[in-house]
Amino acid sequence: MKWNDLPTQVRDAVEAQTGPVTSADSVDVGDGCDLAAVVDAGEQRLFVKGVHGGGRRARWLRNEHTFGHLAAGIAPSPRFACQVDDWLLVGFEHATGQPADLIPGSPDLPRVRDVVNDISRRTGEGLRSLSDRWRNTG
Repeated sequence: MKWNDLPTQVRDAVEAQTGPVTSADSVDVGDGCDLAAVVDAGEQRLFVKGVHGGGRRARWLRNEHTFGHLAAGIAPSPRFACQVDDWLLVGFEHATGQPADLIPGSPDLPRVRDVVNDISRRTGEGLRSLSDRWRNTG
C-alpha cells in the first residue's frame, strides 16, 4: 500500500505527529505490515510502518514501538505511534542501509558479529522471559 492509499483520517493522524508530509516513498522490501514508507515531513525524514487490523502483526508493531529503546544504538529509534480506527502506525528515525551480506568472507561479517555480541550483553529490562512467553497456558 502507498501513502496516498491510506484513509485521509489515518494520514491526518500521522501528520498530527510529524507535521505536513511533503513526500512519501514506499519501501517494497520486508513484510509484516500494510504500509512501509520513507516520509519527509518538514525538517525530518522518518520510516513509517502501518498495520491494518489487529492481531499478531499489530502486536509485533506495537512491541517495536514500546521496546525500541532496548535496541538503542543498533536500530532506529521509535518516534511516535498512533492508532486510528483499525490502523496502527509507528514512525521511526530514518536510517539508510542495506541487508548484511552473510556469505563467508563478507566484509559485513565483523559488524554483524559485533552487533550480535552487543545484543547478547543487553538485559532486556522490562521484557517477560521467553519461558513465560512461550509457556503453554491452555
